[in-house]
Amino acid sequence: MIKNEELISKFCSYFDSRIKEIENLNNRLYQKILIVTLMDTLSIAWTRGSEKRNKLRFCKLIRECIKWEGSDRISIPMLNYRLVKRSNLLNDKITALFNNYKEERIYRIDTDPFYSDFIENILITKEEENLLKDTRHTELLYKYRNNLIHEFREPGHGMEISNDNESPYYYLMLNLRTNVETWELVYPKLFLIKLAKTALISLKHNLLEKDLNPYSFFKFGTPW
Repeated sequence: MIKNEELISKFCSYFDSRIKEIENLNNRLYQKILIVTLMDTLSIAWTRGSEKRNKLRFCKLIRECIKWEGSDRISIPMLNYRLVKRSNLLNDKITALFNNYKEERIYRIDTDPFYSDFIENILITKEEENLLKDTRHTELLYKYRNNLIHEFREPGHGMEISNDNESPYYYLMLNLRTNVETWELVYPKLFLIKLAKTALISLKHNLLEKDLNPYSFFKFGTPW
């Protein structure tokens, strides 16, 4: 009988090889589509095949397995664009933060505040609370994943301005047709690949610690 340790090694080696193959592709869109698809598969193993909802499964991978430090930061530009403008503390705070963005700079998302900063310090409505949750970077990353997989494109108008960026960022873009400036959010290719690698390492450690067979979380066989 094959030990779980051997099965874990085989499982993780397979995905490690797939990541390397993705890194060697010369099409950024294809790389991003394939890497988030791979992360989806890892999320099944992380949740032991018990979570059927794609969003919750993917978000658990980001927060619990990868433990990405930016997961619960609120995207100020995204929140600003979605807010229904009215006079209250939340709007005033978001407007003030958004107006601090200077056009000559590129901003990393570590400038974004955490979700808890708003929940603990500002009185908000249920609608605003849901909006805050929806503009956390984990949730935005899931929407990014959806666009890649279901629409074969990246959302927004942002473009990668360098091939060596490993962190998400914002930059100001001018639409020449409408003459409107917008702050675009970019999740770089290398950032997504780094997340996948971290997920695989963390998952392997967890499977070994719990002595679990990763293949047991997937259905195999003729009927599908």
